[in-house]
Amino acid sequence: MAGLLDDVLQYMQDPRRTQQLQGTGRAIQQGLLSIEEKDKKFQDLYDKAFGDPKNIAKVTDKKALSELTEMAMAGPLSFAPVGMTKGITKKDATVMRPQRLAYPEIYKNPKELVAEAAKRVAPEDPIMKQLFGVTRDDLWQMSQQGQRQGNITTRPFKAAAGAKGAAHAGEVTNPRNTQRLQNIIGEAEQYPELYKGMGAWYTMDPLFKRFEQIYGPQQAIAEYNKFNALTGMASPGSEVLTEFNRGTAANWLANQGRFGDFQKFGGLAEFRRGKDFPQDMRAIIGHPYHSTAHSGPMSKYVESGALDMGSAKVPSYIHASGVPQTGFQTQWPVGDAHWSRLVGLPDVRGATTKKGVPSVPNASASVPEMTALGPWWKNEVAGPMNLEAVPAQAIVWGAGSGATGVTSPIGASKLELLSQQIDKAAKRMNVTPETARDMIIRGQAHAGFVDPKLAAALAAASGGGLLAYDSFFGE
Repeated sequence: MAGLLDDVLQYMQDPRRTQQLQGTGRAIQQGLLSIEEKDKKFQDLYDKAFGDPKNIAKVTDKKALSELTEMAMAGPLSFAPVGMTKGITKKDATVMRPQRLAYPEIYKNPKELVAEAAKRVAPEDPIMKQLFGVTRDDLWQMSQQGQRQGNITTRPFKAAAGAKGAAHAGEVTNPRNTQRLQNIIGEAEQYPELYKGMGAWYTMDPLFKRFEQIYGPQQAIAEYNKFNALTGMASPGSEVLTEFNRGTAANWLANQGRFGDFQKFGGLAEFRRGKDFPQDMRAIIGHPYHSTAHSGPMSKYVESGALDMGSAKVPSYIHASGVPQTGFQTQWPVGDAHWSRLVGLPDVRGATTKKGVPSVPNASASVPEMTALGPWWKNEVAGPMNLEAVPAQAIVWGAGSGATGVTSPIGASKLELLSQQIDKAAKRMNVTPETARDMIIRGQAHAGFVDPKLAAALAAASGGGLLAYDSFFGE
């Protein structure tokens, strides 16, 4: 029987299915990156699948690549491909007048949805305790069990005065859909490791404490804000680990007076890196959104210190990742692509196309959408569940992750994921994790590492369209 990838390669030739292929490819990419690079079977399959030394992105053995794909999909970051769920129909949808079922499993029984997610909660990594002196439970307590109120109460993103929001948002805010989302939160509460881990996802107080120890209380505010803004600006089209790699790289190069190098070279895939590519930037992951969604807004911020962005998601995300000393917000959910999918937005949006081909409208929530949905989420979904809007968003993000295509480990907070990327940087630089932590905070290095050989093939495929970012990480 043909493997999944054989089917994918056949679908690739059919332009009507391009969007499905993009989503599948992106999930495969992240799954492959999660496999231990030293695993012999993985290396053997990889060498067979990409065996042309003159073109490291060329597939030379479909069978080996099929096995490699199935390894990734069977691992801890496995996923259900978009549009392949059986048994769920429009009658099951809780949004009103659905035009499609983009992610059908969001409507499955919440007990089953959350139970599946709970099985994928990552074990707590001791590196966070080593670097910042806290555990997941400590962060949960700092968040006041998801009830700590932010001290930024104004809307975190720009919108026209008197804006009423997108008309189709009303199809999402009906009582039946509201109840479904509350049920997901209620089921998540039955799994403390999932509920607490995700509920404290944005709590970054221990990181700021280290900034204070290094810079002093006043300078720490400015330095933390810059670090937080640049990492947040790397989030469009990225899962969290890529965000930290690229965002801290932008911060490092800006601090070194080399932001121009980030602009020029920071988006290049491995196979496009010529002799003039800076050697100390080799571990930075390239990105297809670099010149548009990343370096442009970053450049404005580096020059002026202003968050000049037209989206709702990124400013909300940056301010949700603040701390009391810098200001932080908890009233507006971070409307990323996965939250948008879980609340049902792709099913009620109008038809979209990409390059003339019908596509699934599965991107992050727009400003008009968030203008309408933010107050609903805060007052009708999160509030009755005794949560602030931001922690509630993080909880459903994890609890519904199996249905929306999340590829980051769930249960691990943002601080824990950063700690893991710091640890990778320590190994890359051959220093202690504590030294790497302080170098990254001081803007002397960047977090994370990716094997150049594997990144080359995956990034090349990404640039070619098969492993495109849009489907799973649309901004």
